[in-house]
Amino acid sequence: MIKPFDPLSIKLGNLKDRDKIREKLDTAKRDYERNAEDKCLLSPLTAEVLYITIQRPNGETQILDSDEITEKEVIYRFWEYVKEDVFTTIPFGLIAGWNIKEFDLPFLIKRSWKHRLQVPEPLIKNGRFCYEMTDLMLHFACGSYEKRRCSLDKASRYLGVGSKPTGKMSGKDFHKFYRSRDKSQRALAKEYALNDLKLIMEIAEITDAAYCHGGHKAVMKRITS
Repeated sequence: MIKPFDPLSIKLGNLKDRDKIREKLDTAKRDYERNAEDKCLLSPLTAEVLYITIQRPNGETQILDSDEITEKEVIYRFWEYVKEDVFTTIPFGLIAGWNIKEFDLPFLIKRSWKHRLQVPEPLIKNGRFCYEMTDLMLHFACGSYEKRRCSLDKASRYLGVGSKPTGKMSGKDFHKFYRSRDKSQRALAKEYALNDLKLIMEIAEITDAAYCHGGHKAVMKRITS
């Protein structure tokens, strides 16, 4: 639930003109609601998994789409993939993703708890994600804490493997395009997710995380307000 906007929290300084005060408060309210919505989209308490894409070592792409199955089933099938295709291989396979240890995996785990789904046992060891979960953002930072917050787009451009789409939609617009009645917008959303997967796999190969077993990209939509 988004906390209501509080106009008393806005400092008006020396403003006396009622129209200027109203204009400032209206602007502050719009900014507040926009920021609050963005936060909702990033929280497992107020958002859900829409779409997960997986690329297997043989190049086959698997799509788990909440348009066809429930969110619970999307997450369940992903964990089954992890258990059967990653943790059962000898040596274990790897799953590569961008910022997955700080965002995707915690998000999926908390949504799993919501649905009473069992998280694969080897996933977390001694409070840390297991070796088989490769966070390419951390890998790309080469141990530099200050530079670990590099975007997937920036790293992709630097390595010359492509970039995020520009002009048509951004990542935070994904849920709007994905749920749109306009088929062309829905197609753009799915194309966006598949492009992310391509970039992830290209970076994994170039940076010697080449033996990854798959890459995944989870995307969410707002479910509460």
